[in-house]
Parts: sequence; structure tokens; C-alpha cells
Amino acid sequence: MTKRLLFSIIIFVTFITNLSAETPEILINPSNEEYTRLSSGLAGSNITIISKEELKLYQNKSLPKIIESYSGISTRTTAAGYDGVYTTLDMRGFGETAKSNTLILINGRRLNDVDMSTINSHIPTESIERIEIIRGGSAATLYGSGAVGGAINIVTNNKDIINSLKTSIGSYGNKSADISLFTKINDQSSAGLFGSQTTNSNYRDASDFDESNILLNMNHKVEDITLNIDVMSMENEKDLPGGRIKGGEVYNYHICNRYEDSKTARNIGGSTLENGDSCNTERRVDYANTEMDSINASVVVPLNDMNKIFINAGYRDKTDKSFYGANANTASTPDNSDRYTVTTIEGNNFNSRYETKQVNETHSNILSIGYDFAHSFYDSTKHRKEDEAMGHQIFANLKVRSLYFQNTTYVNESDLTISLGYRDEKSMFGARDEIDKTAPGFADIDYGMFGIYPVIYDMTTHNDTTSNQAFNVGFEKKLNRGLSLYASYAESFRIPNIDERVASSSP
Repeated sequence: MTKRLLFSIIIFVTFITNLSAETPEILINPSNEEYTRLSSGLAGSNITIISKEELKLYQNKSLPKIIESYSGISTRTTAAGYDGVYTTLDMRGFGETAKSNTLILINGRRLNDVDMSTINSHIPTESIERIEIIRGGSAATLYGSGAVGGAINIVTNNKDIINSLKTSIGSYGNKSADISLFTKINDQSSAGLFGSQTTNSNYRDASDFDESNILLNMNHKVEDITLNIDVMSMENEKDLPGGRIKGGEVYNYHICNRYEDSKTARNIGGSTLENGDSCNTERRVDYANTEMDSINASVVVPLNDMNKIFINAGYRDKTDKSFYGANANTASTPDNSDRYTVTTIEGNNFNSRYETKQVNETHSNILSIGYDFAHSFYDSTKHRKEDEAMGHQIFANLKVRSLYFQNTTYVNESDLTISLGYRDEKSMFGARDEIDKTAPGFADIDYGMFGIYPVIYDMTTHNDTTSNQAFNVGFEKKLNRGLSLYASYAESFRIPNIDERVASSSP
């Protein structure tokens, strides 16, 4: 059925491409107001472009809050989600799996990690040229796995930046500063620097938050060849206050953390007894910290006015460190159920794309053919506490290779746009699980209801290779200056993340 549909669409596109008529308008002209939205080649898709002028209207709002104000997008936050940190953007209502079904990109580069960790990259709004919101699965043809609900592409600005320094002070100890600097080195070179620092105590006890970001952009032109380099570094530290219990108190643990007693107190420990007098005020504070560094280089090589080659290569290294304590622990006496986790994700990516245009009086056509490669390494170790031996390690790696094309035809006389795209992606996943039963806290402990699931287990090495395909077809017909008719059909996919492939509740 799918092959028959694709064949019919190709015949239809070929027929439309050969229509002839005279018109002075060429829709792919960059001066046309619709150029930015249609330049993706995804005709008929539900696309919103947030320009830098619109972004200026949202003063003192985080990027997730700005994007959430547009239709079809909601946010999910944990740990107060201050300034957009630990915030998940959800397109098309995927709920808890939104991280794996909403694709976030910077300049077309994926930010989603191979596990279910939250995307914490803080991007100053001053450094953004525009934000492309592509709803539905059409973007999977261009960007691959994870765009089932949609994709959000943040395009940064590397020129014409106004030097600025902004500071703010607010309630709960909120202090923030943002800096933007730009210099034109010569006619061929420029550099931009963006930085931010934020500190906040928040309304909950033990929920302090600190974050710093820096983004360095360098742009250089040699004749017609453009070289762009982005270097980004981010660090944040967040205390986790834990939950409060509202109703249904049974054990001391519940009674010690009653919401009715305090809305702002942090979660403290308590036993599973029912005598109501054994709270653990010495319980350690949970926390989650993140460090991330990345570098990316891109080159645009024009072969002539109608043909270009785009090449992009990048590397990213992210480390998450977190501690989650059991009810009975203290700073001096750890509990065997305490867990300190260090997760490192590093990866490299390579993308290349060839773009060719055809323009004449009757129609114009843009064809993009691309190849993507990405290799990610995942290493997660668990300990009872920071200075103790490792008890559990999961190591995994994921290779992804993709070929795709996207073709868009503009029929000038009819004000009709037709697009067709296809992607074939192959992913190779491997994982290994190691347990050290001699490590403190990793012997003879059961997790799960009534101890059904033993924590101490040893998975064998796992290898898996899968192939997936995505395609889209769409059209747009302009009926008059203010009214257009459009429709699209797309099939997308996502590959399982590491937390789905292995037990995320493992020791």
C-alpha cells in the first residue's frame, strides 16, 4: 500500500513539475515573506516561525515558556523547572515519553540524548535568529528518529548582534546576568560571545539552583565558502527538595512530610512504623548536577548559484551526577538503598547535504540529498555514596547512519507547492551490564513490590540492529493573498532509548 502510494505521488509530482505558465513571482526568493517557512521543503506541514523580533517581546521568560505559548506545545517540569531547566517540551501530548518523541535541535543538530535525561541546554534569546516549530512527523525525513510529535529547531544568529549586559534581581534570592558581545574582526570574519549566570533559592527549602552558560560563535568567509564554529559550555547544580504527602498518611514517613504541615519544607526521612514519632531530620539532601561541553563546525560550499554543499561535524560531552537518599540515611551513616549515579554521554556527529535548485518562468524546484552519521557512548555507574566503590555499571553505544532526500516543487502560475521526502535510517545498538556484589549497598537487596525483582543481576551483552524509514508528502495552494489550503501526510519513527532498553530502576 505504501509503495503504491509513493509511486502515485511521484507520478503526480512529475506531472505538476511539467506544467507551464508565465508569472513574475518565484516563491523560493529569499525576499519573499514565506521563504523561511517553506525553505525546510516540508510543504503542507504545520510550521510556525518565531522571529527574533517576536522573541524580543518576551522579556524575562525562559525559552521553554516562550515556546509553550504557541499552539500544540506543553511543558513538563521537575525540580521546580526554574528558568526552563529540567523542563521537557511536549508536542502532541506524549506525556512521560515526550523526551523521546519531541526532537530539539540547534542549527539542525540534535540535542536529544540517547537516554531519557532532560535537555538542559540554556540558550540566550539574544543569540537566536529564529525558532522553527514543525508539528507532526514530517521533520523525521530531515532529522531522523524522535520527531514523532514534532521538531523544534533553534537557529542562532551569528551576525549583527548588539552588545548588551542585562541583570535582574527577584524574590527567593533570584539573581541573574546575561551578556552579549559581538565584534567584526574584518570583512571576512566575526565573533560573538553569549553568557549567562543564574542563582535562585526558590520557594522550597533545599531547592537551591545555580547555572552558568557560555556560547562562543565564530564566523569566517573565504571567497564564497562560509565556515562557522560554535563552542558551548554549560554547568548547573540543583538541590532536590523531594515530595510532600497530601492525604493518606499511614507510616511515619508520610506523617513527617505532610503537605498540610508545610508547603515549603523539604522531604525528610522517616520509618515505615506507625507510631508517628520517628522522623529523620538528618536525612541528606538529594541533588542533580550537570556539566556539558560541545563544539560544532559547519561549512557551506557554493558550487554555483544553484548548487551548494553543506558539511557539519560536532562533538558533545555531558556528565550528570545525582544523589537520591533513602529514608534512613544521614550525612554520617549511609543507607544501603542510597544511590549516587554518574552518567556520561559523549558523542560525535557528521552531516552532509547537497542542495540543487532549478528556477524558470513556470516553476522552481529544490532537491536536497543528505547523509547523517552519529555515534554516541553511554556510561552510567552507580555507587552507594560519592566516595565508595562502584556497584553497578551500564555501558552502551549507538551508531546511526541515514540517507534521505527532500524535494519541493513550486508551480508559479497556480501558487501551488508540492513536497516529497524519504529517509532510510539504520541504527546499531550495543550494551553491557556489570555488577560488583562486593560494593557497599549492592548485596542481597531486593527492589520491587514484595522483593520480586532482585537488584543484583548480571545482564549479558546485548546487540541490536534495526532499520527504519520515514517519508512525507504535502502540498500548499494559495487561494488568495490571505488564504491558503494545505495538507500533508507523514510517517515517522523513533528508536528505543537506553532507559527503555535496560531497566532504568536497576540497582
